[in-house]
Amino acid sequence: MHKLLRQKISERFEGPVNSPKDCSLLSDFIFKETSRTISSTTLRRFFGLLVGKSTISAYNLDTLAIYCRHNDYNSFLSANRLIQIKEKPEYNAIYEEISQITQYTLKSIIKKSLTRFNLTIPREDINNKLNSFLDSKYFVYTVIAPGGYGKSIALAHWVKSLDYKNNQCLFCSAAIFYQLLSAKTNLNQSLSLNLRSSDNLFNTFFNKFSDTNKKLIIVVDGMDELNSDSKKINILFDSLLEILNRYSKNYSLKFVLSIREANWSSLISSDFRSLPINKYFIHIKGILDAGYTNVPVLSNDEIRIVIEKVSKNSGSPIIYNIIPWELREMI
Repeated sequence: MHKLLRQKISERFEGPVNSPKDCSLLSDFIFKETSRTISSTTLRRFFGLLVGKSTISAYNLDTLAIYCRHNDYNSFLSANRLIQIKEKPEYNAIYEEISQITQYTLKSIIKKSLTRFNLTIPREDINNKLNSFLDSKYFVYTVIAPGGYGKSIALAHWVKSLDYKNNQCLFCSAAIFYQLLSAKTNLNQSLSLNLRSSDNLFNTFFNKFSDTNKKLIIVVDGMDELNSDSKKINILFDSLLEILNRYSKNYSLKFVLSIREANWSSLISSDFRSLPINKYFIHIKGILDAGYTNVPVLSNDEIRIVIEKVSKNSGSPIIYNIIPWELREMI
């Protein structure tokens, strides 16, 4: 259970804890959030950065659980034991791998952010559309926008907001998802997620949750990464169609794909037009005259949130109300 607690702390910390500096920063964050002290040395031991035989105290376990928004360590155990009771041993490995891939993707996006991830904002409009998609009869939703619109950041916020009691999420780049589909890659062999085999992720999931409302959400970011290799694109779409035909009968399978607008218009949209639209795919209604972009520019309310966040973390705060309209639009 300590492993799960470390994972939850890393999620709350919005990044891995793998250095003494991280532990020192985490110690400060914990104090600000909980008004309880835990030393950076204790954190280094807890995260395996410092070898020691001493065990972590009950007080420190309570402090870490409180940081993860639980009343104490016992309540953390109770909340997560309910999930673990449902887990069968033979399924644990595959879901651990899904979680590892998702966390790796989140950390990669966080590290690539031009600013601290906690200064970026969830895109409420996209979140609402994606949440509605989860409750719809459709199986595929594409997030389409030009480069720099923040598709990856928006998806990261949404994935972090998901209710994991009712959903299981695999979040990865298109390059990694392609490797998971291929039986010949080293990555696939190390993760044992051969999605084409009879005993694969989808069989595992639907055999286990066939009588529940739990959904398997697969978020594939950066589809345009594969555009330079048409063979990979064809393999990915053939596999996607095969997966949909085989496993989408109970509406528990959901695919979310992100791609740049130029690549969508020039290459991939034709593949999706070949799908049975009414059965699988939410129809894209473009909001820009230029094409199919369905990610809106920042609203004035969202711009205000960005500026307020920057102002709180800057010695030279920006006053939103005195910024000319033209500059607000540029922001």
